[in-house]
Amino acid sequence: MDIYEREDIYEYDELEKVIDIKNISFEKLMGVLIGFTFSELFAKDNLRKLIIDSEAEEIIRHYALQGKAFFDKSITKEALFEERISAWGKHDEFPKDSAPKNLLRLVIYFLYDEKTARYDNSGPELYLEAFFSSLLDLGGGYCTQFRRYMKEYYNV
Repeated sequence: MDIYEREDIYEYDELEKVIDIKNISFEKLMGVLIGFTFSELFAKDNLRKLIIDSEAEEIIRHYALQGKAFFDKSITKEALFEERISAWGKHDEFPKDSAPKNLLRLVIYFLYDEKTARYDNSGPELYLEAFFSSLLDLGGGYCTQFRRYMKEYYNV
């Protein structure tokens, strides 16, 4: 398979044509990731499509809310660290290659603060590439959906 046939690579490249990705601040990127996750991935019809049961949904939403709380400045960096450690533990409990495991991995992206994510070294490009790759693990169409969401977010 040609790497440009992969949805994650194609959609990232398409996004890069209209958005100056390398200059996206950590806070702005987290706002996009969190907004997309809550409005798109957590939509009831999407959770049913992914076959996420109510117990897994509750676990995943808990961690997503903790990440959102940190960026809303409602919890401390130390609390975020504890939530991240706990989330990785739950992640390891889900069956390999399952939708709950893959969705929780996406949520874990916003359980990092800027320093822990080494954002100043790796920058938004690597963070977004990893996010796109994780979206692809959920199935086809999610990378396209995210690119559209991000374009709307930036009004381009």
